[in-house]
Amino acid sequence: MLNVSVVVDDGHADDLERVAERLRASGMAVDAVLGEVGIITGSVRPQDLAAVQEVEGVASVTADRTVRLEPPDSDIQ
Repeated sequence: MLNVSVVVDDGHADDLERVAERLRASGMAVDAVLGEVGIITGSVRPQDLAAVQEVEGVASVTADRTVRLEPPDSDIQ
């Protein structure tokens, strides 16, 4: 599963719950609906990512990235 953040377009900002329902129907597990900033977070299977991006009201979908740093005393530093 990919953790994602979905930005809702301005035209659907007052209808985030409906957009969240559409996202659920497209295969996304919705974790939070952040109404004040117009973002919906959750997770989706990689094969369902394209369907999530096509949901009415979605401006963009961003997958979370994982960054790992080696300890300061490692040879890589």
